[in-house]
Amino acid sequence: MNICLFSRVNFWQGQSGGMDLHGKLLAEGLAKRGHSISVISTKHPAGIGYEKRNGIEIHYLKDTVFGSRRRGWKKESINKFKILHSKSPFALACSQSFAAYGFCSSRNMSPIPILLILHGCIEQELKTFLVSVLRDPVRPQRVVKKFGGLIFSYFIEQRPLLTHSQRIITVSNQVTGHIKKWYGRTIAEKCTTIPNGINTEKFSPSQEHRCEIRAKYGINDSEILLLTLGRITKEKGHHIAIQALRSLKKKGQKAKLMVAGDGNYLSDLKGLAINSGTRNDVLFVGFIENHDTPKYYNACDIFLMPTLTEEGLPFVLLEAMACGLPVISSRIGGIITIIKHQKNGILIEPGNSTQMAHAIWELMNKPAFSGRLGAAALQTIRRNFSADRMVDRTVGVMMSMIK
Repeated sequence: MNICLFSRVNFWQGQSGGMDLHGKLLAEGLAKRGHSISVISTKHPAGIGYEKRNGIEIHYLKDTVFGSRRRGWKKESINKFKILHSKSPFALACSQSFAAYGFCSSRNMSPIPILLILHGCIEQELKTFLVSVLRDPVRPQRVVKKFGGLIFSYFIEQRPLLTHSQRIITVSNQVTGHIKKWYGRTIAEKCTTIPNGINTEKFSPSQEHRCEIRAKYGINDSEILLLTLGRITKEKGHHIAIQALRSLKKKGQKAKLMVAGDGNYLSDLKGLAINSGTRNDVLFVGFIENHDTPKYYNACDIFLMPTLTEEGLPFVLLEAMACGLPVISSRIGGIITIIKHQKNGILIEPGNSTQMAHAIWELMNKPAFSGRLGAAALQTIRRNFSADRMVDRTVGVMMSMIK
C-alpha cells in the first residue's frame, strides 16, 4: 500500500509524546512490512523541508506554524497531499488525531478512504480545560479564548472528520465510549480499539541500566527510588508525587523521587519541593531522550503516574510496566483498561496524595507483593501491548478499507 499519514507534530521534529511515539512506531512498522509511507507535518523547528527516515518520507510544510492546526495547515496539507497523490496515488490517508480535517471541505477527495487514529477526543479536551480553570483560575479573556478553541475543535475539526472517515482506530475502549457519547452510535460503530504498543526488546528489565543510572546520580542500590517521567505540566500531576513523598518523610519512611522531564510547571514543582522540605530527596534530571528512557525506568523501584487529565493509553505507563516495574497510577481514562488494581499495579483516585503515599508505603514494606505486581505488569505488556501486535492489527484495518 501507498499510505499518507497526516500528523501536525511528529517524533522526528523532536517530540516524544504518546501520539508522536505511536506515529513513529506505526510508520516504521508499516515501512518494515513493505508499505510506502509519506508523512505530512507542520513546519520543522529547524527549518527542514524534507527528509527520509528508515524508509519513511517526511514532508514539512514551510508555510505553516509548527504544531498549529490553523494558520495555513488546512490548505497547505491538502495541497501537499494532492501533489504527492498526482505523482504516486495513495491507497488511503491516515490521520493522527484530527490532522486531516482539511479533507472534509476539499473537492474531489471523497474516493480516497480515510483512517482516523484517536488517542482522545472532545471529552478529554473539555475535562482538561475544566481542570485547568478550576485548579488555576486565569483571566476571563483567556478562558473565553480556550473555550472558543474547544468549539472550533468540535464543530470544525472533530465532528466533520469523524463523519467523513471510513474507519476509526481508538487506543482504548474509553475513547470509543466518549465518541459514542459525544457523536452518536453511527460514528462509534466505525471504531476498532487497538491499544498502543511498544518495542518490548528496547523496554525490558536490565540490571546493567539500573546500575548505570544509580551510579550516575549517587544512589545506593538499597535506596528506594521513585520515578515520574513526562511533560512537566500541572495536569500531569507530578506535584502529587512530591506531596506523597512529604507524607512518607513525616512518617519516617525514606525514599527518593526522580522527576524526569521538562515543561512550564517545572519551576513551580521545584518551589514545591523546597517548601515541602523534600528538596534533598527529589532529583530533577531534566528532559530524557526516548532512547535513554529504558535506563531510567530500570534505575527506579516504583513508577508513579499521578496524572490529573484524561489519558488515552499513556506510553510511559506501558514502557515502565515493560521494564518490570510495579506502578501506581491515577484511576482515569484509558489507564483502567491496562491496570488491574492490586494485580498488575495499583490505582488511586486522581489528585489523592494520601492514597499515593499509602500505596508507596505498601510496596516499600511488602517486597514480595511489589515483585508480584512488577512481574504481572511485565507479562501484561509482552502478551498484549507489543508494537508488532499494534502494527499488524492496524494493517488489518487498512486492508479492509481498500478491498
